[in-house]
Amino acid sequence: MTYNSDNTITVERGYGYWDLSLYPWGNHFRRFTDSATLPVVKIVAYHGDFTPSKLIAQYNGHEIGIQL
Repeated sequence: MTYNSDNTITVERGYGYWDLSLYPWGNHFRRFTDSATLPVVKIVAYHGDFTPSKLIAQYNGHEIGIQL
């Protein structure tokens, strides 16, 4: 998984995410069936070096939570 400078994230097939459209973070876990580049909606938390550690992105019309 790669956070890109154009405020997108590239994810590989099989990586996990939380679908935030029905439940809050941590309840509806799923996995990507294909690789994709997604627009980032919001960065929720950062690592100590100020790179994103948790973010919200758009995927198939849903907001999803991704932990890096």
